[in-house]
Amino acid sequence: AKEIIKLNEPYNYINAGVLVMNLENIRKSLIMEDVMAIAKREDLKLADQDLINKCFENKIMFLDPKWNFYVKTNDWVADCISLASKKDLDAYKKDQNNAAIIHFANNPKPWGNPSIPHGDDWWTIARFGLYYEELLIRLMNFQIQNFHPEMPYDNRSSARRLADKIMPVGTRRRKFAKWILPKGSLRWKICKQIYYIFEPKYRP
Repeated sequence: AKEIIKLNEPYNYINAGVLVMNLENIRKSLIMEDVMAIAKREDLKLADQDLINKCFENKIMFLDPKWNFYVKTNDWVADCISLASKKDLDAYKKDQNNAAIIHFANNPKPWGNPSIPHGDDWWTIARFGLYYEELLIRLMNFQIQNFHPEMPYDNRSSARRLADKIMPVGTRRRKFAKWILPKGSLRWKICKQIYYIFEPKYRP
């Protein structure tokens, strides 16, 4: 926050998990070219979130932490929380049992590991959803993969497995491929239909 984004008040850095945005005001006050110049920077660690903090410095009204209650899913998240000011830490502790919106940042997620903090809250809501059975199947597959590595369950298509091998997630090759073939574009849809000719079992 201080050295890379150069915020005047580092403790005012926000997490972008829950935002209420005045879009009309934003369109009037920001210039797209200026925003894109920041977005193209390669030194940002949390690209969209860093961008939001830089663009809206001194223009943010802070909500109570209970509206974006950050769950301690792993040591990295716990370390991030521990770096907060005493005032914010006190507010965080106060909201542990009073969270209005729970944010499962980073990993693991409750749909893969129900035992994480507030995982039971997530599953209580999921039981009433249309996709509850699908979530149970995915959880079972995750458990098989996690506890029996000699019997990995991989439900990726052959095309996705190949793409993940030659263009691993996070690499420039992957980003370039997404730029050339954006999901949902006409080119993407044509390629998908050609793929289904060779792999009809993956056709919806």
